[in-house]
Amino acid sequence: MDSFEEFKTFISLKSFILPVKTKKLLYLVTYPDKLEWDYGVEKQTQMTYLQMSGGGTGAGTGHYIKLCKQSEVSNLLKKETETTHVMICSVGMLFVVIEMAKGKPNTPITDFEKFSESKIYCKAHIIAKPGDVVTLVNRHLAEPWPSNPNSFTAPLAYLHHQHIELNLNMWREMGCPDVYEKFEYEERSKQNYHDDYTPLWIKPTEFPKIQNFTKRQREKKAFSYGSQSREYQNDMWKNIREDTYDFNKENENFYFNRLNLNFYSTRWTRLANLDRIKYYVENNEYLGGFPKDEEFDLIFSPCGGYTTEVLAHKLNFNGKIIIYDYIKRVLDIKQQILDMNPTLEELKVLEKMHPDMFFIWNQEYQKGRPNSFGTFKEMRTWQEEMCANYDIEFWLMNLIEPDYNRLLKEVKGKRVFFNASNIFSYNKVILKYTLPEIYKSFDKLFNILETADDYHFRGTVPLKRWKR
Repeated sequence: MDSFEEFKTFISLKSFILPVKTKKLLYLVTYPDKLEWDYGVEKQTQMTYLQMSGGGTGAGTGHYIKLCKQSEVSNLLKKETETTHVMICSVGMLFVVIEMAKGKPNTPITDFEKFSESKIYCKAHIIAKPGDVVTLVNRHLAEPWPSNPNSFTAPLAYLHHQHIELNLNMWREMGCPDVYEKFEYEERSKQNYHDDYTPLWIKPTEFPKIQNFTKRQREKKAFSYGSQSREYQNDMWKNIREDTYDFNKENENFYFNRLNLNFYSTRWTRLANLDRIKYYVENNEYLGGFPKDEEFDLIFSPCGGYTTEVLAHKLNFNGKIIIYDYIKRVLDIKQQILDMNPTLEELKVLEKMHPDMFFIWNQEYQKGRPNSFGTFKEMRTWQEEMCANYDIEFWLMNLIEPDYNRLLKEVKGKRVFFNASNIFSYNKVILKYTLPEIYKSFDKLFNILETADDYHFRGTVPLKRWKR
């Protein structure tokens, strides 16, 4: 893409089908007007937008989310009459899941939801540099000449554009002030988060107290400062695209260090698991509905969990199954599981036999989702039936860049059930590819499926909504 406006137009064309749960909370992605657009900035824009689109981790949809230039924020907010609170994040903001509480993630999004339930006027990164003052000559024209020279000035502060949370009801009562303008203040905390200009809180002269983000909240995010080290950031993103970036090496740059943690690892793991290949023992989505009357003679399905087994059992199906993944080791584990038809205890033993792999048990984090597929006893029975009754092939295939000729040859003239799960919106996919690249791949797959005698697709679109 050539500009932020082109990115914004692209998003609007692709996201119009996405439902909005509520307009009370607005998630606003802003673009600094003077920021030069390039590949690195496009990737940062994509990451910020997709992390704010829905759910506590940003992995879902449903948020009332908009894009605009930074200079357009005030006018846009004045028109949002249904909205009570806004989370304003600049392009380059990155969120990280580093902690869980009662099986649920604590993230900047869940922090914002808590903010919206409070009576706080504003939370932001406060910048109050000593010596940053405004001259108040006009204020003394009708007064006696002051004996103290300091009374000619008032200290100034401002809110950094990277992340601002605002109570819009209170903001409207204040006359809708520009959130980016410097303001006078009468008091600030003596403590700072770093240096001498980042107070924990500040009391503007004309507005309610503003809170800074806590140390713990700061640890759950990072900002790229896109105008700095432009060449370095572009190089890093190109290395990620070309699979030459070393995710196992802790990066000195805070943004890319946080990026390592959040996207190369699963959302629930620590940095220590970066060098381990992930295998999803259980599914991390709900099963959802699927056709029960249509006949199918070909199933495509990825390795994770027991989706393939459930589909083979519940669909009106008689034919061939193709199980695919882009990592050979994952395919090998799936084939080993099908050969063993293991009990839970045997799965635990299998896990210990592969210490270089990270087995993910989603029941721990995705309450209720694995259960939608059936009991483990049922799925094990269906696995045994599938292996006994159907031909099964294993394909080493990156669904974003597959061998389209091979796909076409297999699909043409068949009745196909294609399960893509969340691959087109998977965290490592959106990390590696741009949205136009992912949508181009998505459209190509459907062109292939159109050659089938009949087909049904189960999976997410690149903007995360499930399409079944």
